Amino acid sequence: MAPARTASTLSRSAAAAVPGGRAIGFIAVGGKGGDVGNGTTAGSTGSGGAVTVNNNANGTITVEGVGAHGIFAQSVGAGGGSGGGAFGVSIVPVAIGVGGGGGSSGDGGVVTVNNHGDITTVSASSVAIFAESIGGGGGTGAMSVAASPAPGAFTFGIGGDGGANGKGGNVNVTNFSDGIIHTKGFGSTGIMAQSVGGGGGAGGASYSVSGGPPGLAIALGGKGAAGGDGGIVTVINNGAMQLDGDNSVAIFAQSVGGGGGSGGTAIAAAIGVPVFIGGDTGATGKGGDVTVTNTGQIMLTGNGSVGIFAQSVGGGGGVVTAGTDGIVQAVAGGSGNGGVVTINSNVAMLITGDNSVGVFGQSIGGGGGVGGFSGNYLGLDQAPAASSMMMAMVAAPQGFMGSAGGGGTGGAITFTQTADLAVTGKNSFALMEQSAGGTGDIADNGDINVTIASGVTITGGSGAGAGIGYKDGKDNLLTNNGIVRSISLIDGYAMRGGVGNETFDNKYLTVGSMDLGAGLNTFNNKTNAVYLMGDTVYLDLPGQFNNDGYAAPGGLDRVMTTEVTGNWSQSLGGVYLLDLDLDPEADRINVSGTADVNGLVSINIMNPGAAKPGNQDYIILEAQGGVTDNGLKLDTIPSAVAQYSLKYPNPEDIVLNVDINFARTGLTENQTAVGQAINAIQTDLTSPNFTKIANAIFYIPTLDQLGAVYDTISGEGISGFQQPEFDANNTFLAQMNRQSDAWRMGLSTDPMSQSLKVPEVAYAEPPGKAHPFDALTKAPNAQRWNYWATAGGNSGVASGDPVVGSAALGYKSGNFAVGLDSQGDPDVLMGFALGGVAGSFAVPDRETSGNIIGGHAGAYGARKWGQFYINGSLAMDLYSNTTDRFTSVPGAPNPLNPVPAITREHWTGDFMSAGFGTSLEAGWRQPFGAGAITPFAGLQFQALAMQAFSEKVDQRRSARPRLRQPHGHLAAGVARPAARHDGCHRRDEDAAGLGPCRLAA
Repeated sequence: MAPARTASTLSRSAAAAVPGGRAIGFIAVGGKGGDVGNGTTAGSTGSGGAVTVNNNANGTITVEGVGAHGIFAQSVGAGGGSGGGAFGVSIVPVAIGVGGGGGSSGDGGVVTVNNHGDITTVSASSVAIFAESIGGGGGTGAMSVAASPAPGAFTFGIGGDGGANGKGGNVNVTNFSDGIIHTKGFGSTGIMAQSVGGGGGAGGASYSVSGGPPGLAIALGGKGAAGGDGGIVTVINNGAMQLDGDNSVAIFAQSVGGGGGSGGTAIAAAIGVPVFIGGDTGATGKGGDVTVTNTGQIMLTGNGSVGIFAQSVGGGGGVVTAGTDGIVQAVAGGSGNGGVVTINSNVAMLITGDNSVGVFGQSIGGGGGVGGFSGNYLGLDQAPAASSMMMAMVAAPQGFMGSAGGGGTGGAITFTQTADLAVTGKNSFALMEQSAGGTGDIADNGDINVTIASGVTITGGSGAGAGIGYKDGKDNLLTNNGIVRSISLIDGYAMRGGVGNETFDNKYLTVGSMDLGAGLNTFNNKTNAVYLMGDTVYLDLPGQFNNDGYAAPGGLDRVMTTEVTGNWSQSLGGVYLLDLDLDPEADRINVSGTADVNGLVSINIMNPGAAKPGNQDYIILEAQGGVTDNGLKLDTIPSAVAQYSLKYPNPEDIVLNVDINFARTGLTENQTAVGQAINAIQTDLTSPNFTKIANAIFYIPTLDQLGAVYDTISGEGISGFQQPEFDANNTFLAQMNRQSDAWRMGLSTDPMSQSLKVPEVAYAEPPGKAHPFDALTKAPNAQRWNYWATAGGNSGVASGDPVVGSAALGYKSGNFAVGLDSQGDPDVLMGFALGGVAGSFAVPDRETSGNIIGGHAGAYGARKWGQFYINGSLAMDLYSNTTDRFTSVPGAPNPLNPVPAITREHWTGDFMSAGFGTSLEAGWRQPFGAGAITPFAGLQFQALAMQAFSEKVDQRRSARPRLRQPHGHLAAGVARPAARHDGCHRRDEDAAGLGPCRLAA
C-alpha cells in the first residue's frame, strides 16, 4: 500500500489464475484508513495518491468467485479504503459504515489503468477492470452478508458521512486493441471507471435479510455536508468485449459529486426498507465530465444488460440495484449539477437480451441516478414494482432521476454513433439518453444531442423498446444520417421521447412509429430523406411534422393508415409515397391538427394484374383541423388503362380518384373488342394465367401503344387463311362454270382446258329410204362425253381497314382441277370435277403467316331454252392449315416493382377447315353482228368453317374457338365470247353493309 500523495505504478506481464478476490489490486489511501471490513473514523485529511496499473500483452488474468476483480485500482482521499468482506449476524441495532466518517476532506488521486492482456471473470458480480478515485474518505464495500432480525434503527451507509468534502480524482481507463475482456457471471462488469467526490464509493455486493420494522434505512451517497466534486472520467475501449451473464455492463463510466457511488448488487428480503440513492441533506458536489470512446467490438447476450453506461450525477447518488420488495427512493436536499456526458461509439455493437440498452448516457443534477431491480440491473422490465426503472421513468415523483427537491441542473449529453448498433431483445433500446435537474423543471435539464453517422444502422428492440429513447432533457436534437429502426421494422418504434422538446432531423432513413412525448416536438424529414411510417406518429399538439423528403405510411408495398398527432406540412419538394393496392385499398394519413400540402403524391401501384374496371375513390389524407392545398399534384407512371385525379370533397379530406378501363375511346373496332374482352376477364378475375399479361398491359403509357399490343395479342392475323381459301373455292367454281359457258356458246370446251373428244356417231338414214322409226333417222349428239383438266395460280392483296383496325394481307396459291361432263340432251349439260390447292398467306403488321393445303369436289350443270339459259355449280372443300405468329408485350421498368416484358414468343397452330360454295346464273343470248351479247345476272354463296384449336408456345397453349364465315355476292353484267365483265355487291357476315366488287372472267 502506497502512502498518501505518492504516485504509484504497477505493471504486470505474467498470467494469473485467482480463485477469488483480485488478480491485481492496488489501493492508495490518504490519511487514516485501509483495507478493512468497516469504515474509517473521523478526522482523516490526507489525499489519495495517483495510481497507475499496466497489464501488458502477456498479462492473462482469470478470476473466480463472487465479486472478484481482474484489475483493481483505487485512490481514496482522507481515510477509508476497501471495506473487504463483512459477514455478520446481529440481533441488536447495528450501524455499518463504509467510507470516510466525520470531517474527512482528502481528495482522491488520479487513477489510470492500461490493459493489453486478456481478462476473464467467471463468477457473479465480478469486474474485469475496476478503477476508482474517491475524495473525502470511503472506498469499496466489497461484499456484505448480514442478517438482522432485531427491531430498531439499522443503517447501512456507503459513502462519506458527516463533513466529507474531498474531490474525486480523474479516472482514465484504456483497453487497447489487444486487450480482450470476457465475463461469464451474472451482474458482471467489463470496465468500471468511477470518480466520487465527498466520500463514498462502490458498495460491492450486499446480501441481507431484515425482518425489522419500518425505519430501517440503506443509504448510498454522501451524507451531511459532503460537497466534493466528481472527477473527470475517461474510458477508451479499443479491444473486444464479451459478456455472457444477465444484468451485465460492458463499460460503466461514472462521476458523482457530493458522495455516493455505485451500490453494487443488492439481494435483500426487506419489509418497508427504504433505499436511499443520492446525496443526503446538504450534498452539493458536482458530477464531473464523463467521456467514453469505443472502437472495440462489444457483444452481450444476457437479459437486462447494458453496452455502455456513462453517467454524471451532481449532489451525490449513483446506481443501485434494489432488492426484492425494496423501495428505492432519492433523498431531498442534493443540489449539485450533473456534468457533461460525451459518448463516441465507432464499432459495431450487438446485444441480444431482453430489457437491455446499447448505450445509456445520463447527466443528473441534485442527486439521484438509476435504480435497478433484483434480477434486472437497469430495471427495463415493465413489472409494476416500485423499484422498476421503467416505472420510475413514467412516474417521476418516485425520484429515480434526480433527488426530490434537489436544486442541481442536468448537464449536456453528446453522443455520436459511427458504427452499427443492434439491441434486438424485447423492451430494449439501442440508445437511451437522459439529462434531468433536481427540481423537475425542464429549464434545469441539459440538452441532449445525438448524431447517427452516415452508413450506420441503429436497431432497437420490440415491445416497449425502440431504436432511440430520450428521457427528460431540454432542447434535444437527434440528427440521423443513417438508419434508425427497431427489430420489428414498420411494426416497432424508431424513437420514444419524454418531456423535453424533441427535434428529430431525419436525413436518410427512419423506419417505424415514433412517440416524441409531451414537449414541443418537431420531426423534420429532410430533402431526399425517407421515413417509412408505422401506424403511430405522436408529436403532441402543437407538434409539427415537416416533410421535405419522402414519407410512406406502412413503408413500401404495404397499405397502412398512420395516425399523426400534431400538424402536417409538406413542402414543394416533399413526396407522399402512396401505396395503392388495386385489390382495392390505399394508404391513409389521419392528422389530428392541420395539414398544409404541396409537392407530390407519388402512387405505387400494387397488384396491377388485379385491376378491375370502374371508378373508385380513396381517402388518402384527413386533417381534423382542415386541409390547405398549396399545389399538391399527382406523380404517376403513365397508363392508357388508368386515369388518376385528386379531389377535395370537404375541408378535411383529400381523395384520390382512380378510373380503370381497358377499352378506352380512341381504339379501333378490333382493338376495342380486345379491350372489352380484357374488361370482362378483369371484372370477374376468372383467368389467373392472364394476370401476367394484365400486369404488363396496365403500364402501357399511350393508346397507340396499347392498341399495338392488342393487335399483337388478338390473333387477328390467323384469320388471314380465309382469303386464300375463299379464293380457291371461287376459282374452283369458276373452273366448272367455264365449262358450262363454253358449251352454251358452241365451243367444244373451255379454251383454257384440255379436253378428250369422243368422235361423232352418225345415225342418219340413207337417202330415199323410209323407216318406220323416225328417231333412228335423226343425227345423234355431236359430243356426248367430255373430259377436261385445268391448272393455274392466284395471288392477291387485301388492304387493311383503319376504322375496323384490320391489317393488310398478302396471299398466293396454285390450283388444278379435272372434270367430266355429259350431254344427255342437246339442251342439258351435267358434269362433276375434282381439284386441289396449295397456298400461303402473310400479315406482316401482325407478324403472322400460314400455309394451306386443300382439296375440292364439285358438280355443275346448264340448261338452254333457245336463247335463255340457266347454269349453276356447287363445291365442297377441305383444308389443312398451319399458322405461325409472334407476340410480345413491353415491360415497365419505372414502377417500384418493375414489370418484366413478355418477350417475343412464337405461337404455332395446326387446324382443319371446310368450305362450301355454290353459284347460279341466268342470261339471254342475243346475236349481235358476227357475234352475240349476253346480259346476265348471278348469285354466288360461299361459307367457311374452322374447327377450334390450340396454339402452342413452349409448353403453353392458347385456345382458339370455332369460326364460321359466310360470304356471298350478287352479280350482273354482259358477256361476249372472248370476255366477261360483271359488277357485283358482296355481303359478308362481319361487314356492316354491302360492299362493291368487280369481277372479270
